[in-house]
Amino acid sequence: MVLGLGIGEVAAGAAMIRASVSFIKENVNTCKDIGELASSIDNLFVGKSKIDKNNTKGVSGTFSIGDIARETVDAKLAEEALYEVSQLINQRFGSQTWATILETRQKRIKDFKERQIKAEKAKAAQRAEMMNDLKLLVWIVFGAIVAVMGVIAVFIIEW
Repeated sequence: MVLGLGIGEVAAGAAMIRASVSFIKENVNTCKDIGELASSIDNLFVGKSKIDKNNTKGVSGTFSIGDIARETVDAKLAEEALYEVSQLINQRFGSQTWATILETRQKRIKDFKERQIKAEKAKAAQRAEMMNDLKLLVWIVFGAIVAVMGVIAVFIIEW
């Protein structure tokens, strides 16, 4: 197990890349728009992400040359596949199509992360406000209890 990723998941990532590249190669010239290739492009990125997580989060637990070589070659093959797909997409849809796809993807990821941060800040502010409200409520209840006890004490003393 590689810090949450099993060897099978890395192999699945490599298989996703191969299948995606194969599908894109077979269909890039016959598709009418990039949408027909979208799921394969998604799978390509998911597969690359699985391989990258394996390589950036640490070693597979062994120091064997075979494991290190497999990790290195898988990463190189993933890069090669991305380059190959970028060339196919650019040839079919125009020279900057792949760059536009990557830029749009990065922008959406950034926007998503910013929305998450804003939501977390809003949630933290809401929690802080609730805590302040709770403190105020406790003080009001405590004050009311003291006031009631004072009134009771006055009545007891006057009797």
